Amino acid sequence: MNGFKFAFPDSDFSYETQPGQYPWRLTRHLDIRIPGADFRRHAFLERGNMLGEIWGSRLRIFPGYAINGCSPSWVIGKLRLGTPTPKSSLPAAFAHDFLYQFLPLPCCPWSREDADATLLALLDHEGFPLGLTYYSAVRVFGGFFAQKRGTNTNISCLQCATP
Repeated sequence: MNGFKFAFPDSDFSYETQPGQYPWRLTRHLDIRIPGADFRRHAFLERGNMLGEIWGSRLRIFPGYAINGCSPSWVIGKLRLGTPTPKSSLPAAFAHDFLYQFLPLPCCPWSREDADATLLALLDHEGFPLGLTYYSAVRVFGGFFAQKRGTNTNISCLQCATP
């Protein structure tokens, strides 16, 4: 594919917590630079709302994008059980969830391996001490959570003609 072997945040990372199933939400866009990549512009939507785009070597996830943190985790009442999601893991968690969410689209320009490599690169960049452990877990179990192509009708991709 495009070799997401190294990636790093290229913007100030800002999030807020909120109640519910997706407790972490971006308050500013998150830019991830993927050195050596040169993607044609793609815009990614869920129910008609643009959540992010990839263009050239930059993946941008827009404010408002929310995640459940490092998986697996469950909410029971007001209690969250499962994999810990410390602050240093959040840029990687946002990027990885976004990349996995759009894997089912035929126009998606990355693979599951690329998404997992991005997770590891971002965890390493943030100095997260359990990066290799989290990466190993998604390599082994991530396939159970990644949707098959064409199974989610709420998401779409626009391949933009502009360079």
